[in-house]
Amino acid sequence: MSDTKRREFLNEAGEHLFFTRDITEYGDRIVEFSEATGVDPEQLITSPVITIPLLRYLKDDNGDLKRWTGANPAYLWHPIFWLPPRLALRFLFQDEAGDELLETDAEWSIRVALELTTAGLYDPETGTWFDVLSAYDVDVDHPVDQARLASWLQGVADPVLDSINLETYLVQEETQWAMQEAETLVRALAPATWALTADQVGGLIDKIVDHPASDPEELRAGALYMFGLAATGLSELPSTPEFDITEGVRKLYDSVLNDQTVDPLIELRELRKQLLLIASEYEWALAETQSRPPTDDHQLEPSLGLSAL
Repeated sequence: MSDTKRREFLNEAGEHLFFTRDITEYGDRIVEFSEATGVDPEQLITSPVITIPLLRYLKDDNGDLKRWTGANPAYLWHPIFWLPPRLALRFLFQDEAGDELLETDAEWSIRVALELTTAGLYDPETGTWFDVLSAYDVDVDHPVDQARLASWLQGVADPVLDSINLETYLVQEETQWAMQEAETLVRALAPATWALTADQVGGLIDKIVDHPASDPEELRAGALYMFGLAATGLSELPSTPEFDITEGVRKLYDSVLNDQTVDPLIELRELRKQLLLIASEYEWALAETQSRPPTDDHQLEPSLGLSAL
């Protein structure tokens, strides 16, 4: 085997995977991830409880995980392209009432981040990711190996690529430990994310409303961007009989996108009112998370997962 590598992508040195601190930067990372990897944004799970988007894994007709047709082979080194089924798919569990519940985007994202961090596949100190393919003598920088990966993505069998199993490095005695940790972490991180989104998007809306662009198309584009950021950060905010934020943002977005007679400033002011309520409702969680990061209570020391390399 060749020497294994680590690579930088999206994250910075000293950055943990938990809790996005800038919703605009998170939005930029979604775009950067999609453009670099070739994965359509619709195939991404975007939950700002962690700092990066993840892939939306699906099964093929045989029940196996689908390959990422159309992805850029140069980025197949990244561990998130090789999650084993136990980690790639959602847990189904029962609540106290006995009802079956599927892991939410937030719970699943936290679980994935926990496992990748504790296994050393992501290193917060350096902000680098383990190059999975380098452990199998596959170099994504080499044209021959890129062509080989492209063929594999199209369904061509490859004994080496077919044998890759990230479970080898996700060493833990109890396989459901991360789900249990995620259930605890999400209680603070999800509402903190809602408060942060409401506060930061609200601040951006204030700037647009106070100093609106003179170009109608620029103003409309700015409004649509605000609606998109709000939808991303508040996607799992619980709805109430009075207001469903997900549906509300969608209607505001559609009205500005499809009706040129709609004044974007009016719609932005309507969203701003809702964001003020959300920020106030969940400010406790944001203050708690900012004063005591989740990693303080959940020691994420790398396991022995990479010692086999």
